[in-house]
Amino acid sequence: MNEATRRPFLVFTPGGLVSQLTYLFHHSPKADTADMASRPQPRILCLDGGGIRGLAEIRILKELMLQVRLQNSLDFTPEPAQCFDYICGTSTGGLVAVLIGRLGKTLDECEALFRDLGAKIFSGGSSWRTARLVLKGSQHNSEGLADVIRSQAGQETLHEADASAGGHVPVAVVSVSKTTGDEYLFRSYGVRAASEACSVVDACLATSAATTFFPSITIDGVEYVDGAFGKNNPSGVVLRELESVESPMRLANAVAEVGCFVSVGAGRPTFDRESDSFKSKITPKGITSITDAAKICVKIATNCHREHLDVEYRFKNAGRAEVYHRFDVDRGLESVELNEADENALKHIAAVTKAYLKSQQSSLEQCALMVNPRPSM
Repeated sequence: MNEATRRPFLVFTPGGLVSQLTYLFHHSPKADTADMASRPQPRILCLDGGGIRGLAEIRILKELMLQVRLQNSLDFTPEPAQCFDYICGTSTGGLVAVLIGRLGKTLDECEALFRDLGAKIFSGGSSWRTARLVLKGSQHNSEGLADVIRSQAGQETLHEADASAGGHVPVAVVSVSKTTGDEYLFRSYGVRAASEACSVVDACLATSAATTFFPSITIDGVEYVDGAFGKNNPSGVVLRELESVESPMRLANAVAEVGCFVSVGAGRPTFDRESDSFKSKITPKGITSITDAAKICVKIATNCHREHLDVEYRFKNAGRAEVYHRFDVDRGLESVELNEADENALKHIAAVTKAYLKSQQSSLEQCALMVNPRPSM
């Protein structure tokens, strides 16, 4: 191993600790400004949660990738893993993030798996789901979800020694501790993820464990529920993560340094701001009816849009409004329940998303110019 590639490490010898800490400081990614100036600005993809409406996210990504091909005169249609340097998702968005970023699935494969997922995990009539919700605290068991993910990932851990190897992209999924309510990131990168050795299946279950739909999951003694209860839109979480010690890029100021930040939602349901559903304070505990589940969906959707407005403001305030792009079907999906997966619902999601995309052509074209695949790809 030569000096250029040797990694610094701490040895507790007299007088050695201070000098080695000094070496670490001056050779850390944050301190090496010359390296920061020379490397390409990272392109970031964030995916909201939204149950079966996550199909809309996949359709949006497909159209964006088509525009990347057209706007950049490519002779192929790229996949998101070729256009983004970091992908994070919550709940359904977390599943999509793992599929396209960690497991290297194409969007076509992802959509097929998503439809299979819907058929396997959202089965049973509404009366059966209500009974299960009251008796067990969730409408569905997680066995079908685990089986589908396991069929793609086997026993693999989420962490990779080189998160960018084999065409993969550093990936994180958001979950929430049921005990403390604190958000938690399951990562495919970093020292912490390596020590946890969390499986792909467990990470997907943790980010998808919505109390009203799936039971919580316990990993290393900590009980996790769906990240949607904390950050269904993970954009703000990602901006913090990009500046953290665990980040694969460790930016000093994420808003100022990212090359493009794309946030994709799973539809904005309409609702009456004066209704009881909007005013109710919902927590992951004490849910005993489908009505309570609906109230939670309203609150999650509201928080999603609020997070978008906050992140949008941060980019505008930094004079970088053109870097931030948000795509989220603005109307038409409010009639689709998060766990409604019959063929009519899927067709409706596809049709409404298609209509939305037609209205977003200019924005898609502008975004596509910013996420052109790297020359090395």
